[in-house]
Amino acid sequence: MYTAASIHPMLDWLHCSLVLIFALILLWYKDWHVILHSAGWERTAADFEYG
Repeated sequence: MYTAASIHPMLDWLHCSLVLIFALILLWYKDWHVILHSAGWERTAADFEYG
């Protein structure tokens, strides 16, 4: 049987992994948003229209 002592480290590892993944996603999204914004929304829309 699993005891609280044996499950706890696994939960800590899972929690840390989820936090790290969430932080990476936020950083990636922020960088992607900055890249799109610096490229210019208007120019991007024109590229899509006149491609």
